[in-house]
Amino acid sequence: MLIDISVKNFRSVKDRQTLTFEAIKDSRLDSSRVAEIDEKLKLIKTIAIVGPNGAGKSTIVRALEALKSIVMASEEEENPLKSLIGNSYAYGETKGQPSEISVSFIENGKPTYYTMVADMHKIYLESLYQKVDGIKRKMFVRTYIPETEKTKVSFGASYVGQKRKATHKLAQNRSFLAQAALRSENAEGDVPKAVYSWFKNVLDVKPVGFATGSENFLAEMLTQHPDWGKKIVDFLWACDITDVKAVAVQGGHPIFVHTNVSQKYGAFFSGESLSLRRLSTIAASYFEAFTTEKIMIFDDFGMMLHPNVVAHAAKLFEDADNVKNSQLIIVDCNPSLLKNNLLRRDGIYFAEKQSDNSTHYYSLSDFKGSSAKQNVQMDYLNGAFGALPLVSDFRFEK
Repeated sequence: MLIDISVKNFRSVKDRQTLTFEAIKDSRLDSSRVAEIDEKLKLIKTIAIVGPNGAGKSTIVRALEALKSIVMASEEEENPLKSLIGNSYAYGETKGQPSEISVSFIENGKPTYYTMVADMHKIYLESLYQKVDGIKRKMFVRTYIPETEKTKVSFGASYVGQKRKATHKLAQNRSFLAQAALRSENAEGDVPKAVYSWFKNVLDVKPVGFATGSENFLAEMLTQHPDWGKKIVDFLWACDITDVKAVAVQGGHPIFVHTNVSQKYGAFFSGESLSLRRLSTIAASYFEAFTTEKIMIFDDFGMMLHPNVVAHAAKLFEDADNVKNSQLIIVDCNPSLLKNNLLRRDGIYFAEKQSDNSTHYYSLSDFKGSSAKQNVQMDYLNGAFGALPLVSDFRFEK
């Protein structure tokens, strides 16, 4: 499970911004939506980032995508840092400086802290820490030394994994974590291999539901789990799409069987409405997250969906018996996500542009003194929390 995400000097983010899944102590909030890691650490299931278009809501998604692509880059890839090209904050003195992306998460029951500071040419800092017996211990710290223009890797006493092979000819644009994991000899308790596996299998930026990536994902899930076709139909019916009778795979492509009282017809994924494609992708993603741990990230979660369906789809995940402790990050500008009792207050973040055009994220729980009966959605639309678009007059002329 994710504990938090921090981003600095990346796209629209200038100063360090942090989003946390750590639940605040408030008896008014629903404790059933919290996973208890230990006596001190409790994590929420869902975070929603809400705000106007162009405010930088998706920057968090792009940062996680970039970090994962660097870690998961193959050894044949010429420049694993290509995802950082042009992605530093575009204004002021930080322009062109390295970006910083950090994630904290639970790996095999241990709080784990991974940080990377890099630009498109080199990695300046890469570090991994884990909390062992309640103490945060260094696994490794990799630093770039400007004076010698070389990279140095130091190890903590608790580190288990490749050292010699991983540090030998370590390129300045390649992750040590990835190199250590890929050259692992499968030692028991291998730390880089376990963390690499988390990036590969758990952290999951989902396709939007319109392109071939979504179609391929749905076909793969239905091929592995043919019984999910019936579950997807039930999910669609719950979202008021009631003419779909079956979903299956034909010739490697998902096909939807529609029916009315007397007739039926089949249509491939590419021929369906954008809303049906999106909902089918969401449904399959949910089912996967309930069978194996996933951190699901949906950018523009409710695109092409009715506001009531957006809220209902989020509620279906929140109310599910989530035995795998999967989590959901929803990025959307739809205020229906602010409906009362839909998400916990500490799971709602707003994104707003500041005077220097940098993005600031802040939580609904930062606003003190509110009651459980407060109509958050209405108060948001009335400007109580900021993060609203400022529209002005415009007219078309000859």
